[in-house]
Order: sequence, then C-alpha cells, then structure tokens
Amino acid sequence: MSVKVTSRVKMANSSEQTTSFESSTESSKSSKDTSDVVKEAADKVNRHVEAEASGGKLNVWNVRVSGGIADETAHSSKDTKTHLNEKMQKTASRMKVDSKVVVSSESEDGFEQTSASELTNPNDEIAVTYLYHRLQQRFWVSAEIDAVESVVLVPEPLPDWDAIDEQWVRDHGEILAGALLDPSYAPTLELLRSEPANLSYEPTNVFTDAANAGINAVGAYKGFQGGFMPDLLGSAQQHYERDYERRNELRMSQERRAHRGDALLGHIRRNILHYMRAIWSSEDPDQRLQRYARMRVPTSWTFVPRSPIPSGGSPSPLELDGLFVPVAGSARRLSDVIDPIGPVGYLFNCAVWRLREDPRLAGMHQALAYLRAAYTRFAVSVTPSQGAGVTVRQAFAYAPRRLEADYAPVYRASRKCWLIPVTGLAEADWPVVPITPQGSLDVLGVHVLLDGQPADGATLAMHLRVTDELQDPHLRLVQLLHPLPALADEPAVFSDAMLAEMTTVLPDLAGSDGKLLSWPSLDTLGRQRIRDAYHRFLVLRDTGRLVTLDTDNLVLELEPSRSPMLEQFKRLHRYVDVMKEYEEYQRRTLESERRRKLLDKGTLGDPEIERVLVAGTSIPADLVAVADDLGAVNGPS
Repeated sequence: MSVKVTSRVKMANSSEQTTSFESSTESSKSSKDTSDVVKEAADKVNRHVEAEASGGKLNVWNVRVSGGIADETAHSSKDTKTHLNEKMQKTASRMKVDSKVVVSSESEDGFEQTSASELTNPNDEIAVTYLYHRLQQRFWVSAEIDAVESVVLVPEPLPDWDAIDEQWVRDHGEILAGALLDPSYAPTLELLRSEPANLSYEPTNVFTDAANAGINAVGAYKGFQGGFMPDLLGSAQQHYERDYERRNELRMSQERRAHRGDALLGHIRRNILHYMRAIWSSEDPDQRLQRYARMRVPTSWTFVPRSPIPSGGSPSPLELDGLFVPVAGSARRLSDVIDPIGPVGYLFNCAVWRLREDPRLAGMHQALAYLRAAYTRFAVSVTPSQGAGVTVRQAFAYAPRRLEADYAPVYRASRKCWLIPVTGLAEADWPVVPITPQGSLDVLGVHVLLDGQPADGATLAMHLRVTDELQDPHLRLVQLLHPLPALADEPAVFSDAMLAEMTTVLPDLAGSDGKLLSWPSLDTLGRQRIRDAYHRFLVLRDTGRLVTLDTDNLVLELEPSRSPMLEQFKRLHRYVDVMKEYEEYQRRTLESERRRKLLDKGTLGDPEIERVLVAGTSIPADLVAVADDLGAVNGPS
C-alpha cells in the first residue's frame, strides 16, 4: 500500500510577433488579327431540242421523229486566303517579406512525496485476502432562505426575429464564438464572418469566346494532312463546359452556405436570451453606465388602495389591495439608483442590479419593505388576562396586515366568540375573530392557538413587531398545517424515534453526553427547545435529503482462506514432522523426569556416562555410583 503526493507548478510565458508584407504586380497585353478571304465562281449551260410528227386518216398511221442537241459547259473557281497575326506580352512580379519574433520562457517547480507500507502474511499455509474499503460520509443537505435583497430590473433591447441575419452575426461574431452552445456551429460561424454573402465572378461572354475558338479551329484546318477528322467545334465547346462547371460549383457552394447559415441563425434565434446576455455582459461598464445615465426612473412611491378605506384608518399595503404609483418630480438617473457593481444576473431580457444604499432613496426602500414582508420574521407576543382561563400554545404571524400593531381581542360568552374592539364602533359592530379548522384564532393574519376554556371577558394582549431576521414562507405554511401538539399528546408526538430523527437533522439538539433523547427524561428547558425546533425540523426534513460522498479514509479487512495453500502430500509430510517432534518431546520429558528422581536420591552422576575413571584413593560414591531402574548399584571401574 503506497500513498503518493505530487505537486507540480508549471509556468510558461510566450510572446510572438509576426509581420508579413506582400506586393504583387501583374500586367498583360494581347493583340490578335485574323482575316479570311473566300472567293468562288460557277457557270453551267445545258441545251436540249426534241421534235415529234403524226398523221393519217383516223390516225391509222403515226410517225415519230425525235432529235436533241445537248450542250453543257461548267466552270468553277475558289480562292481562300487566311491571315493570322497574334502578339502577346505578359509581365508579373511578386515580392513577399515575412518576419517572426518569438520569445518563450518556461519554468517548472515540482514536489513529490511517496510513502509506502507493506503487508505480509507470515503463514505459508493459510492464504489471506486483504480487502480495502473507502469510507463514505453521509451529509444531510437542505436549503433555507439566506438573504433577500432589493434589486432593480433594467430591460435590455432584444433584436427582432428578422433582424438576426448574417450581418447581425458578423457584427457580434467574436462574442458569439465564445458563447456557442453547440460547438458544431463554430465552422459555420467562422464562414459567415470571413466570407461575403454572395460570392460571384466577373461575367464572361461565353458565346463570343466559343465562336472565336471555332473560327480559329477552322483556320487551322488548312494544315490538315489526313487521318482522323479534327473536331472543329471542340474548342468552342470546352469554353462553354468550363463556364458551366464554374457556375454550377458556385451555385452549389452558395446553397450549402445558405443551408448552414440558416441552421445557425435558427439556433441563435431559439437561444436568443443566452446569446444576448453574452452580448450585454461584454459591454464596457463605463459605456453601460453612460447609457443608463440617460434613463430616468422615479425614486418615491405612494400606495393607492383599490378598495375604499375604512373610516378613521390609514391604508396599509399589507392590509388592502392596491398598487404603488410614482411621485411626480422624484425621477433620478438610473445610474444613481443602481449599485454600479454588477449586474448580479439576468432575468429574461432584464439585467438585475442591486439597489444602491443611498439615503436619498429611502422612499423606494420603504416601499420595497412591504414586498419583503413575506420573507421577514414577525415577533408575536400574546399575554392572556388574569383569570382568562386559557394558555397560549402557539402564536405566529403568517399574513400580517401591518408591520407593527397591537391588538386586544376580548371573549364574549354570550356570543361564544372573540371580538376585536374598534374605537368609535358599538360592540355589536366589532369584527369577529375567525376560527380556523384546527381550532385556532386568526387575528388579522396572526395565528393564535389556545388551550383551555376562555372565561367571559377574557382578553389577549397581542403585540406584533417586524424584525430584521429572515423567515422562509415555507415555515409559515408548515406552522399552519402542523400545529404544536397539546401537552397531553406531546409524549406520543415526540417519541424516541422522532427525537432521534430530529437530532440527525439538527445536531444542536443532541445532548453533550451523546445519549439518545427521551421525552420523559427532558427537563422543562429541553422540552421547550424541542418545541421551538419542531417546525424548522419539518421544513428541513421535507426539503432535504441525505447525500453520500466519498472520503480519503480507508478500512482494511482481513479475510482468511478456508482452504490451505499447500498440496496434500506436503501437508502429510508436515503432519509426520509434527508427530516426530511430539515423540521427541515425550522422550525429553521422560528423561528429565528420570534425572529429577536421581537428584532427589542424591545421585549426582551423569546417567549418560557408562564408565568413570577416578585418579586417587578416595572414591566419591555420590558422583560415581548410578542406580539403574532395578535399584542395582554399579561399582566403579
């Protein structure tokens, strides 16, 4: 197993300058004079005389005499003269000078580090398989609203459908080349940029040239010496064929070019927003601001309701349906309204710019504050009166009518409903608070869920204030559809499985000891944290998902083989060797036991020595006498 880390940084700088100069001069002069004179005369005379006679009574007899004189004279003469004088002079000169200077510098800095480790199996009989596993880590990915900014949409001009032609493509060719969605159109785009639309050549008098070629061929017929008859009209036909081929090739080339060009134009028209955004983005920032400086936009707006205003009240864009109209005389230059750092993007054919943070635009910011109210969190506090008999389980603003307001609903047991007091109106005319299907109160866009039975005359002190915090509109919908459970139902709703899922999506809810949460073991503060995070958990669970990503961590798993690597006969040999070693072990064990018993008897002689030579007169019996298994004592020798 080895790990190799390689880091290489390569820098290359190249500068190239090419200069090319070419001059070509060509002049041609041709003079041709041809004259043909043909003279022919013919004369022919032919004479013939014939006579006939007849007679007799009743034409019984008949005599015929015929005679004729013929004379024919013919004379013909032909004289042909041909004179050809041709003179041609052609001069051409061409000069080309190319110069190229290339300066190139390159540097490279590299670093490489390799660390390796080797895994070995010391067992020659049992094979081991090493399994490498790359660890994967799972992430919970969800989306929440992060920021709401006030922006200005500036419309940019779009060309008409028919205005997108080859000339339009040539005018924006450099920008289109860098923004092509389909690279297969790149050769067509280059063709339209580099060649004119209608390629043609100078017209030629093909029939005059063909007639002149035929006349020249007839003049050359005088030198015919026999053999195959020459084609007198061949040279004339060649002129016509060459002209026809050139015209046909030009026509086919123009048709191919028109077909490819129409395909490119259709592609651009279908994706005009993409290519126009590239054109708009390429505009010089200073030039764009100068263009915007010629536009004037209103900066102060007033709200005009469409419905009648209640008596004694002031209209609110959140309470009444209406529209904002510009204030006359508040127009300023567009370049003074937008943030010059941009645009931040495009929407349809509009450039999106941030609204400039300028005190002079306070009226515009105030008008936009009502539009941002859908993404702003409202702080709601509801306090029941003393002895009201109810407690507030949940209160939030889902469609507030004002940015700041105070309400004091009162309960009337006789009418079994909550009323909103209005100054100047009798109690019978006070608005009745609607009750939602879930049993909660809808106090002018504020959702209040109560527990208990209200007492007659009970009041709710409600305080509504807008904050500078953001809130996802999806969260308000979830709060409406999934209200907090009653106290008696909380153990069933917040089960151990639900709490485990909540800690997975919201790790901040998990305890510091890492133990699984359980509703009965939570204290009052811990339970309130679960209630506060319940609806946010539902939003993240509905909009998020688990994403598995690979990591660089490895896990090594050893899998021993179930069958040995050695052959059968080698295993038998090993078995024999093992049994032999076992018998040797038994022998050494018995020998050690025998020597131990000799030592216990005080016999210190070596039992392996059969004969002992003693020099001297005294013989130590304990060193020489060795008792055998029969108890006999061998004397010294």
